[in-house]
Amino acid sequence: NTWRDNILFHAFRNHRERLIAELRDILPRHELTFDQACGAILLAGYLAAPELSFAVVRCVENSNGNWRLLPEAIWAVGRSGGEDVHALLDRLFVLLQDVSNEKDQHGWSPRHSIVRAFGDMSPRTFPAEVVAHIIRRAEEQPKLQDVLFPLIHAMDLPVSLEHLARHKAAQVSARGKTEVSRIDFFFSRWDPSNDLRFVRPSDASRDRCEPCGNPQLRIQSCGPQHLQSGVGQLTRTIFHTCDKFQTTHHNSARLCGNVLNWAIPVAFRHCAHVSAMILGLPILRIMSGALICLR
Repeated sequence: NTWRDNILFHAFRNHRERLIAELRDILPRHELTFDQACGAILLAGYLAAPELSFAVVRCVENSNGNWRLLPEAIWAVGRSGGEDVHALLDRLFVLLQDVSNEKDQHGWSPRHSIVRAFGDMSPRTFPAEVVAHIIRRAEEQPKLQDVLFPLIHAMDLPVSLEHLARHKAAQVSARGKTEVSRIDFFFSRWDPSNDLRFVRPSDASRDRCEPCGNPQLRIQSCGPQHLQSGVGQLTRTIFHTCDKFQTTHHNSARLCGNVLNWAIPVAFRHCAHVSAMILGLPILRIMSGALICLR
């Protein structure tokens, strides 16, 4: 939606400092509704301002740990960076660890919802150092692995695809099998046969999964045979055929070409509630009126 994107980028370019100042005041408020809190967190994430990350964490904590805010908060803090990004992410992971896995009548739990949100993020959301930190925390805290592993494996980074190959090889080894099959990667976004979610990996990520592999991949605890099988199968999965890459490249660009695409539709359901609180910005009044029309 070019019209929508132009409005957002106009606001961020011409009113950035005012937005940051207003959001720094709004985010920690205790009386925010869910829509207001979610909209403020998403705007903070768009701005990618490290000075707002602490306020984003406070916003989630002041909401009594509302788990529905966690995907947006982790997205906003992770892509904003800054000196305290690791410590602030750890505070969010403490809340994430306590999210219920109790299933409803449809067999769906809050943790499933978070996994789904993580899987829909842009594959280029986080820098490599943030993903490396997430990997360390997931390895140190097994209770987080069911939600953080899907986030790690959704990122288009060499370390992420390497971690995916290790993880699948370990799962195969635990089942007493010796070969990793393509079906093990079917639900990942790297499988070209998954037309709805497929994303073409970057050259750097694909290089990490060359058939010969990184020599370090062959000395992991899950066993060289299983791991090499995992690397080889992931390689065959993501390389597939040139024709498949060509036919799905347009879908890939459409799904993840812009780092903001993951959250913009969500934001337009919530930002009107925030814009009403930032009264001095005409552009947000325009956005608020447009949001009402889009609902």
